[in-house]
Amino acid sequence: MEEVAPAKINLSLQVLRRHDDGFHQIETRMAPISLYDSLQVEPADAFEFRADDPTLPMGEDNLVVRAADLFFSQIKREPKVRLILIKKIPHGAGLGGGSSDAAATLRLLNRFFDAKLPMEELSA
Repeated sequence: MEEVAPAKINLSLQVLRRHDDGFHQIETRMAPISLYDSLQVEPADAFEFRADDPTLPMGEDNLVVRAADLFFSQIKREPKVRLILIKKIPHGAGLGGGSSDAAATLRLLNRFFDAKLPMEELSA
């Protein structure tokens, strides 16, 4: 099973106020572009993450791994899957690759496990 993670460009970005948690409120206009990563999932004996880009972090510093951890803690199932990331969006290029990969991870795992988590919950 596969899910695409599209890149985007910011047409405008305004940083507004800083929240107590350290994050900033932003106002942005984005447009998707034709560049995308793809993420595949398959059954495995334990959680495994692979990527075709050796420069990517492979542990908790990777947003795919973090998203998967959150998903499995929410559905309370063992993470017995292999996630394979095929990178086309340049790492660190400001095209939203990491966050798009995390969102694709949640959508893909939701379908794969037929978890039926609503979009509002996935995007929270």
